[in-house]
Amino acid sequence: MDIFYDISNVNSKPSVIAVGFFDGVHIGHISVIKKAVEIGKKNKLYPSLFTFRMDKFFPEKKKEIKRIIPIYKKLDIFKNLGIKQTFIPCLDDIIDLSPIEFIEDVLLNKFNAKSIICGEDFRFGKFAKGDVNLLKSVSEKYNFTLHIIKNIDLLGEKVSSTNIRKKISLGDFKEVNRYLGYRYFIEEEVLIGRRLGRQLGFPTINQLIPDDIVHPRYGIYASITYFDKKIYKSVSHIGIKPSVETTSKKIFLETNIFDFDKNVYNKILKVELLEFIGEEEKFSSMYDLKKQIEFYSKKSYEICDNYI
Repeated sequence: MDIFYDISNVNSKPSVIAVGFFDGVHIGHISVIKKAVEIGKKNKLYPSLFTFRMDKFFPEKKKEIKRIIPIYKKLDIFKNLGIKQTFIPCLDDIIDLSPIEFIEDVLLNKFNAKSIICGEDFRFGKFAKGDVNLLKSVSEKYNFTLHIIKNIDLLGEKVSSTNIRKKISLGDFKEVNRYLGYRYFIEEEVLIGRRLGRQLGFPTINQLIPDDIVHPRYGIYASITYFDKKIYKSVSHIGIKPSVETTSKKIFLETNIFDFDKNVYNKILKVELLEFIGEEEKFSSMYDLKKQIEFYSKKSYEICDNYI
């Protein structure tokens, strides 16, 4: 997949383009992307996607918006779904375009869009004044087809990135994973820690959770870990004081992988979170801590049986 971070000199071949922010690439986003790929194959158009990068603040909201997954993981999903080129400029580069300028200068002139696919809530242009009604009204004039994908509801609740962020912060990964259509994961480098878990008989891998993604609720989770194309049952802890370092305020994922004795320091491992199983606790003795780890390990092992 070709990736264009700078669209100033883009001159695309005739394309079908999925448009949106696609944070988390949940099941609604996946419907938009799959429709673009389908239309591309049917009409011999280049399957493309437009999204954008941004700083931590939406200018109109003046508040921090953390991502569900890192940008590079989002791009991996686009590629795996069949997108051949992704345009991902910085929001600052396009934010002052009026809705019509965005349609004419970006979608039509630069991206050569012959077909546009979006969700029904898609907004664009300065102050987000452009919407699907505007796209409908000008589609005949500018000679492009428009496909609007309706929102998806699960149990009466709209599937949206906003709702997924809330559920991540609550640790409700049963729901998060249903909304995403895949299991939420952390995939980061394994860091060398203080090896306190090993002293207790429960060696762990330690991974730093990026600052710019939504941080899950602190506590204990049943999890699945992937290494060397193999799947392992595991139990994970999320918090600011895992064994990797006790003074940092950074948030870490600390995982005990069952039946595993590989040296994976400095390797990148993928850990999927399945279910929240316990709160963070402080213990008066190492004995009490070890007993609690044994309890959660057994519980996680049993839960993992339902997923593997």
